[in-house]
Amino acid sequence: MAIKVTLTGRLADILDKEISLSSPSTVGEAIREVAGMDEEAKAFLLDDEGKVRDNIIVLVNDENVDDLEQPLREGDVIFLLLPIAGG
Repeated sequence: MAIKVTLTGRLADILDKEISLSSPSTVGEAIREVAGMDEEAKAFLLDDEGKVRDNIIVLVNDENVDDLEQPLREGDVIFLLLPIAGG
């Protein structure tokens, strides 16, 4: 099952703007798989307990997702938007 993940900001710099995952069955599994690709990416995506950070905006097929246990289907596209800070 191929799932496309689009990354933004620093995550896109670290990993790539678009990556493909082959095996996640839920949104949360996909995020943890992305986090496992790089220690810096992991720090952006997961807290100290290994849980997905609350401040990440997750879209699947352009729809906001709050339930990280939402199942994924072949061809789904995940968009991860990290918070931006500055002034």
